Amino acid sequence: ATRMLRRIATANMSNLDAQGHMYVRRIFNAKDVEDLLKDAPAEERQFFAECQNNLVSAESKSGGIPLVLTLAEATGVEPAEYQFRHISFQEALFVQTLLEDERTPVFPFETDATELLEILNVPAYENTWRIGGVKLGRKLLGAREGRG
Repeated sequence: ATRMLRRIATANMSNLDAQGHMYVRRIFNAKDVEDLLKDAPAEERQFFAECQNNLVSAESKSGGIPLVLTLAEATGVEPAEYQFRHISFQEALFVQTLLEDERTPVFPFETDATELLEILNVPAYENTWRIGGVKLGRKLLGAREGRG
């Protein structure tokens, strides 16, 4: 479940606008998750399917995806809509992704000092940097310095 949630959180925290700047998305839907999990391990796709089935069969909104609130159930025309129960969950899962040792840096701010300075000053990411703290700061600076 954690890997799937990290994928969702990372996708929500790393959207690009028309100018190529990252922004945070809070609301996502079942189609977004299905697209995101297309190339993920089968157990992640299966877990998401089971979560959706639990939501449909649950009498209350207590079923469904852990740490995620269902905003609107699927209608047959529109996919179900979700958001993390608290934005800090999404931010913390994104930080966990950034801190993974075996991960290759994929975001411009991980290897470019100008990009790092720019995103550090985006208000929507302030709490993310607080959550990551010194450990994330050292990782980001180390990744950048290691690439010259």
